[in-house]
Amino acid sequence: MTSRVSLCVLVVAAASIARADPAPDPADPLPAGSTPTVQNFDGLIFDPDGNATTENLWYRLIKPDGFNPSSATTYPLVIFLHGAGGAGYNNTAQLMDQTGVLQWLSPSNRASHPMFMLAPQYGGQANYQALVVQLIDALRATYPNIDADRLYITGLSQGSINTWGIVASNPSKFAAVIPMSAGGDPNVAGQTILVNNHNNIWYFHCAGDNTQATVGGDNTMTGNWDAGGRAIYTRYGAGGHGGWTTMYATPTLLPWVMAQRRGVDSPVDPIVPVILSPGPAGAVSYSGANTIELSGMVQVNDSSAGLSDVRWRTQAPWQNDSTWPLSYGGAEGACTGTSPWSTAKITLLSNYNPNRVSIRARGTSWGGSTYGGYTYYVRTSHVNYTAATADSTAPSAPTNLVLVSKTASSVKMSWTASTDNKAVTQYNIYRGGVAVGATAGTSYTDTGLPGGTAFSYTIKARDAAANLSGESNTLNVATDSGPSDTTAPSAPTNLASTSKTATLVTLGWTASTDNVAVTSYRIYRGGVEVGTSTTTSFTNTGLTASTTYAFTVRAYDAAGNQSASSNTVNVTTSAAADTQAPTMPTDMHTSEVTSGTVALAWTASTDNVAVVRYRIYRDNVDIGTITSTTYTDTACKPETTYIYKVRAEDAADNNGTATAGLSVTTPPTDGGLEGSVKDGTCSATGGGPIAILCLWALGRVRRRR
Repeated sequence: MTSRVSLCVLVVAAASIARADPAPDPADPLPAGSTPTVQNFDGLIFDPDGNATTENLWYRLIKPDGFNPSSATTYPLVIFLHGAGGAGYNNTAQLMDQTGVLQWLSPSNRASHPMFMLAPQYGGQANYQALVVQLIDALRATYPNIDADRLYITGLSQGSINTWGIVASNPSKFAAVIPMSAGGDPNVAGQTILVNNHNNIWYFHCAGDNTQATVGGDNTMTGNWDAGGRAIYTRYGAGGHGGWTTMYATPTLLPWVMAQRRGVDSPVDPIVPVILSPGPAGAVSYSGANTIELSGMVQVNDSSAGLSDVRWRTQAPWQNDSTWPLSYGGAEGACTGTSPWSTAKITLLSNYNPNRVSIRARGTSWGGSTYGGYTYYVRTSHVNYTAATADSTAPSAPTNLVLVSKTASSVKMSWTASTDNKAVTQYNIYRGGVAVGATAGTSYTDTGLPGGTAFSYTIKARDAAANLSGESNTLNVATDSGPSDTTAPSAPTNLASTSKTATLVTLGWTASTDNVAVTSYRIYRGGVEVGTSTTTSFTNTGLTASTTYAFTVRAYDAAGNQSASSNTVNVTTSAAADTQAPTMPTDMHTSEVTSGTVALAWTASTDNVAVVRYRIYRDNVDIGTITSTTYTDTACKPETTYIYKVRAEDAADNNGTATAGLSVTTPPTDGGLEGSVKDGTCSATGGGPIAILCLWALGRVRRRR
């Protein structure tokens, strides 16, 4: 006999489609080891209010194997929306020839992913999408076992269009959205409300679709990505309007769907591009030069995902497999490397905020040689760029220019530092009004001078915008009389970096020789003096992480003679140290409990670089580590309560916060009887009593004889 959510049975005429109420259609028994057909679903009618003037909705429903409405076990609900060929009032066509989605109900899938599946039939109702939502709510009221945080909606062709429409009207209702072969309104798919409600979307489309144009799907995905969404896009290279059997058979798809929870970003995307610099995916404010460089890594969570390359783009809509075409002033290009990756200098536009900078990782489509194509994973930074205001303010003039020492061939001078609205980058030294040198410090030695000769010196400060200060006071000085040493030392050789960190570089070199003696070495960075040393080593501090610097060294003698420059050594500082701990694992739960074992599972943590392991604690004692998100404790005793915690760790040994304690009580053993609880079912094997009483499980499991 046909069951109804409402008790009233109505027959309502529809002008658009000829119709008669279907006969009662209870589900046929499902043979063991087989995949359901339409006849194995209950045939039902949803009558929302018992009003003969309103539309009804015909639908099919299948429940999890062995479903017990008295059990506290909860299950997900999968809503399947058919294409145009499934429309009507026979309550059959919506699942005929649907070899795609019915794969999710194979015997192995029903065992590992028990679910309710709902298949409503479109019959010309003007309010079809609203009726589907009402039906979902009514089923949840009838079956409290349906988990409100695990509602998954999927549809193909016309059903995909209805999927987009229902999600747009109910953005906080669904945990996962799987449309196929029809895009939605790009403005809807990309609107901030969908992104803010953490809609986890995996969209499929074949190239060459002349029924629902593939470019519509391209634009829908671009709309989502530009709004900061994280939709996954599998785009086959061939297939036209179809391919649904292959789409639903994607090996990672069903586990991905079942891992989603409402309002939470997906924890199990097969590939995750990670933007590390200048900041994580999201909103970044940036002021300065009109270029920016991004860098990051790619986290591969599924080895079959087949990461092939990483590209970047700005502002341009994406439309095909190989490149992101340029338009609207945008640009695109290949990143250097895959994990880690980095971009070239990307030009930002101050009149186009936010500047959208997207990173796209590309992997396999799992479509084989028949369909080809790729799956795309995207993260987007919205860079609010403010053009740097031109600096036209000159530094103040240096003061207190004085003589420090002199010889027959050199003059050493010093002065008081200038100030600037931004920063002084160097000082230019003038002898008789002609520039003879520059330094970043506040002292300078002018060498190679004739003895017994008078000179006048002034200093000017310079900033990064090349603004020059006024002149300092004038220093008048005469070199000493008498014989002078005019032989310069030999150039230092073998200049190299002996060590480095993120903020300093230590240099070493082979000593110079001189006819008298080498008294000091001057070190230059980018041609500007940054320090002196009386030994053959020097450490330059205050540097920027991951930046390349060019160093040279010159030798000096007591007469102020300077050698030629050493060789140039280019040194890149180390990356900044990772001090950020992973997030706390979530949704920690048991997947099976026996008299001697406890199997744990949890949702993966995230990290700014990567999580490398999880550490498990039993009663606050460390009992081991694992790289996956499951762990089985095999050293348990019957009828014993344990408290478990898990925390994530990264390669830099940053330790995340441990989960709250999960209390687990193992079942008893009795006369050789072994008890276990798995997926809400209490089972017994061996001798002894006919069944285990699962009172210790607080009534949340059922008993199986």
